[in-house]
Amino acid sequence: MARAWKARWVKALGGSNPPFSAFYESRRSQRDSEKPSEKSEGFVLELCFDSHIQAKLALFGDKRRNYNDHMASNPYKLIELKIAGRYRMVPVWATELGFEVRPGQKFDARAWKYWKPVLQLLDEVSKKEKIKVNWVRIHSHFGLKGDVPHAMGWWDHEQKAMFLCHFDKETMLHEVGHALSSGYHGDPWAKQSARLYQKYLKGKEQKTAMLQLAHYLSGRRIYRSIYGERPPKPEPIQSIWKGLKP
Repeated sequence: MARAWKARWVKALGGSNPPFSAFYESRRSQRDSEKPSEKSEGFVLELCFDSHIQAKLALFGDKRRNYNDHMASNPYKLIELKIAGRYRMVPVWATELGFEVRPGQKFDARAWKYWKPVLQLLDEVSKKEKIKVNWVRIHSHFGLKGDVPHAMGWWDHEQKAMFLCHFDKETMLHEVGHALSSGYHGDPWAKQSARLYQKYLKGKEQKTAMLQLAHYLSGRRIYRSIYGERPPKPEPIQSIWKGLKP
């Protein structure tokens, strides 16, 4: 009975709800229109949050760029890095090379200025000669009075690493010659060393390096094949650190 009555009412109203339903529907619509939109508030809060984060990121980016610009403008600045398990102070320029630079345990920071041209040349040579160099150990011996109790330099074939005590380019290229050849101080090494001296050294540096090559029998043979004469008697080798002050 009630269902039939409701059906007739709905039909008479053209399919709309009864009057009381329409009344509550209008009230609900009015209430919803007066109520603040949660979606809008959330959207505004989201925008505020995003703007805050973007501002923070922009500030961080500016600080990072300023730091990088400062580092680039001051390549001699010393920074602390963990190298081979120990913390060391190294200049910014040394971190930009293609290999890791490992200063000795008692390395004097005032020696970095002597090592820069040698290490930068090694970086150039290793790229042009396609040599893999993992790391380079360097020393400092200011105020040396006697002789250094180890070699001026050597190359480790297994670790692809170089040890340098002397900061002259001739010693470094001497070790690169070992990296490019087999054996010890035989003819293959002497040929490579002479080629490197002639390619990367000029003037007095090249002449001195070729004379140092003549300390070895293989070097004397290569010297004679290049210049067509016997090399002069080489002077005794002394440590480059002897008597050197910072």
